[in-house]
Amino acid sequence: MTRAAEAIRGLATADRGVAAVAAAREAIHRVVGVYESADDSDGCIADAAAELERAHLDACLAAPPDLDATAQWLIDHCLGDGGKYLETEPTDYHDVLGVKGLATLRALGEEALARNPSGWAEKYLMESLARAAGDLEN
Repeated sequence: MTRAAEAIRGLATADRGVAAVAAAREAIHRVVGVYESADDSDGCIADAAAELERAHLDACLAAPPDLDATAQWLIDHCLGDGGKYLETEPTDYHDVLGVKGLATLRALGEEALARNPSGWAEKYLMESLARAAGDLEN
C-alpha cells in the first residue's frame, strides 16, 4: 500500500472522511499529472494510482460525500485525463451514490455523450452504466 493511500484510509477511519475524500482526489489528480511524462513500464505508477482510487472509494464509503459533486467528479475524472491513464469504474461507486447519485451520473454521462457523440470514453462510460443497470448483457 502506498503511504498516501494509507494516510487517506487513516483519515477516513478517524472520522475525517471529508478530508480523506479531498486528499484522495488531489492525490489521484497528481498521479494523473505525471503519467504523460513518466515511464511506467514496471507498472509502479499504475499500482499506486489503483491503490489511491481504492482509497478514494473507501473514503467515500466511510463518509458519504455530496452525491452530485461525486457524480460530477467521476464524470470529470473518467472523461478527462484520469480516463486516459487509470481504470476507474464508476459503477464501483454504486453503494456511495445510490439510486439518486447513479441517476445524476447517468444524466451527466448522457450530456457528455451528446457533446461528443464519437468519444470512446463517453461511449464506454454509458455502456458501463447501462450494463450496471441491466440494460445490456454482460
